[in-house]
Amino acid sequence: MTVWPVVTEAFYLLNFSWKAQDNLWEFLVRGGLEITDLGQSAVARCRALMKKYRDLPMDLADAALVAAAETTKLRSVFTLDHKDFSIYRPAHVRRLELVPAQLVLEASTGFVLDRQRRPCYGLRGVPARGESFQQCC
Repeated sequence: MTVWPVVTEAFYLLNFSWKAQDNLWEFLVRGGLEITDLGQSAVARCRALMKKYRDLPMDLADAALVAAAETTKLRSVFTLDHKDFSIYRPAHVRRLELVPAQLVLEASTGFVLDRQRRPCYGLRGVPARGESFQQCC
């Protein structure tokens, strides 16, 4: 599950490559993610969260994801932004579980890896069906 502001940010981060953006479109079209609409109360909650964390600052994508997690009672989120998400305190849990649990930046490639040194898909590209991470990027 995700929200439109997160999808918008993902497309922005992938603006270096139409192929990467098109692979993300394909992933969405195939139903790889459910995109949840934010109701009016979630919009107000986003504003309150962004005000609370304005010193970071919290962007709309982060606020929308936290608000959606609160609304749906999710306890974990996939994010590469561990620095900020480790600070956020949603109303329904003490803190969100961050997936992957630990990130490592591979200096030679610039890819973000999880603690087993596997690539975190989506940062540099989104593989199409049957395509490996290396082929995608």
